[in-house]
Amino acid sequence: MEYGNLHEYYTNYRDSINLEIKIKFALDICRGVAYLHGCKILHHDIQSANILVNELRKVKIANFGLSKKFSDITRNITH
Repeated sequence: MEYGNLHEYYTNYRDSINLEIKIKFALDICRGVAYLHGCKILHHDIQSANILVNELRKVKIANFGLSKKFSDITRNITH
C-alpha cells in the first residue's frame, strides 16, 4: 500500500490530515467492520497497524490472523 498502515500514515502525515480525512477513515473502517460482521466474521484485532492506506487514501482492513466466524464463537459459548 502506498502509505503503509494507518499508524505509519498518521506518524508521517500528521500535520496534513484534516478532520474530513479523519472522518472518512473512521467511516470507511466502520463500513468495513460492518461488512465483516454481515459475513459473520469477527476481526479481533482492529488497530491502526492493521488498517492499510492506499494511494487514493482508501483504508483496507488487514491481518485476519485472529479473526473468527460467528459460528465458531457461539459454539464455544454454548458448550
